[in-house]
Amino acid sequence: MCDCDKINTLSLPSHLKIYTIMAKYTIKKEYEGLSSEVGNFGKVWWSEATQEVLSYLYEEREMKSIITKISSNEESSIKKTNKKNKSVKKDD
Repeated sequence: MCDCDKINTLSLPSHLKIYTIMAKYTIKKEYEGLSSEVGNFGKVWWSEATQEVLSYLYEEREMKSIITKISSNEESSIKKTNKKNKSVKKDD
């Protein structure tokens, strides 16, 4: 879990809500279960970080080597592809 006495998620910029609506942020598999000390932010446990924290670190701190961003458009196209694949399998 995050070091909550150092991080106040309520003090994060309000525009992060827009980021979290427009995209989903995930941790790359090699960082699951690990933590990092982020300067002027505190300790972040990657597996337990909220979408707001991940969006801040991705968008504002550009921690793109640890965090992956999936836009809403990409996510919906992935779901459509999965539905098409399922319908094709049913026909077999």
